[in-house]
Amino acid sequence: MGHEPNNPEIDHDTVIKMANLVNFTKNKDLPLVMGADSNGHHMLWNSFKANDKRGILLAQLIEKWELTVANQGKSPTFVNSRGHKSIIDITMTNRKGNPLISNWKVDKNPSLSDHKMITFDLDLGNKWESYKRNYQDMDK
Repeated sequence: MGHEPNNPEIDHDTVIKMANLVNFTKNKDLPLVMGADSNGHHMLWNSFKANDKRGILLAQLIEKWELTVANQGKSPTFVNSRGHKSIIDITMTNRKGNPLISNWKVDKNPSLSDHKMITFDLDLGNKWESYKRNYQDMDK
């Protein structure tokens, strides 16, 4: 969502893409679970820094689109080599996606990025279908 300190707006193209995704899942009555590097701070996702303009804008979009933030706890999702820590990575869900998530947490193990890995369980129920290839019928 951009990280330019002199331009705290959320890129218009990003907002359009997110709106299209949210509207698609709403119109098709599908669950939505999406992650974002918000580069914004807001108490809605437990940021320990003061709400900033980008965070306020994103929180307004989350409310407008009837999304929920799945973040839990106050572990930083971003830690760089200079010791800067913040909670800027968020997981958003719609009303059908929210009950599918459990055990959301920031992984304490080192990652190959300055962003920490976020893990959660996603319960898709018993809707998995298994397909097997019949190699004997491949030439027919």
